[in-house]
Amino acid sequence: MTEDSAPNTLVVNFNAPELNQLALDLARRHCLTGYVRPYINKDRWWERGLSSLPLAGDLYTRTFGRRRIADPALAKLTHEAGVAADLCAAAVMRLPLLSAARRAARASALYMSVREAVARAAVDFSRRPIASSPTRATRCRRSRRCGPTAAAARC
Repeated sequence: MTEDSAPNTLVVNFNAPELNQLALDLARRHCLTGYVRPYINKDRWWERGLSSLPLAGDLYTRTFGRRRIADPALAKLTHEAGVAADLCAAAVMRLPLLSAARRAARASALYMSVREAVARAAVDFSRRPIASSPTRATRCRRSRRCGPTAAAARC
């Protein structure tokens, strides 16, 4: 890495909490270019509204409301993919009208769609030109990025 180039780290997560932590650490070190994953609660106006609804709010809070990004820097770098399929899979898993085997089969197909959407979004994101910022590169170098987390992410 040259002195003026910024690190270009992209984290792709299909829903692993460990990768949430890695992305958060990299974002705090100014080493993250992007974070691609399924739906995440960024505390947008419609998410706050949905969580405050009398009946649906409780369900949302117990399911998708738990997937929350509190760090504004990480939220800004996060790109969601497969959101519709992700929401449908959660709804299917809670349908009492279907047998457990049918729910699992339908949800599995939907989750495969989510994974494919995340993978496509990651490929698309990785092909974008990245505006290098010497300031970001300097902050990343100064943030002791030689630790095991950053080394694993090639920051």
